Amino acid sequence: TRRDLAHLAGAECHPGGMQQVGFAEGYFDAVSVGTKATTVRWKENIAPGAARFVFGARSLRGRVESVTSHAAATLTAEQADAPPGTDMREFVEALRRNYYAEMPDDAVVEVVRFVVERDD
Repeated sequence: TRRDLAHLAGAECHPGGMQQVGFAEGYFDAVSVGTKATTVRWKENIAPGAARFVFGARSLRGRVESVTSHAAATLTAEQADAPPGTDMREFVEALRRNYYAEMPDDAVVEVVRFVVERDD
């Protein structure tokens, strides 16, 4: 939806070299406690390294650990860190419907694995 797209700014590099990775605000809790540590993106130029994960007005510091490319048409639940048995055709359709309306059938998506810095 348009509301979600506003929070998916992709990765932008800012002063100091830290990239910003946008998320819908509803993902803040899952990312902050570490239950969500993977995201699937299309054409967002996210790279391993220091990152600020942005959720509207809130953000978390962390690190992109890895970025791997996969054909969207053959993306598996295991590759996307989705629960076993996930209908991956529906998963990719949801990406298109909710975030990437222009994503073609032959798109290559990136699976981004990340960690959040803890304030322990």
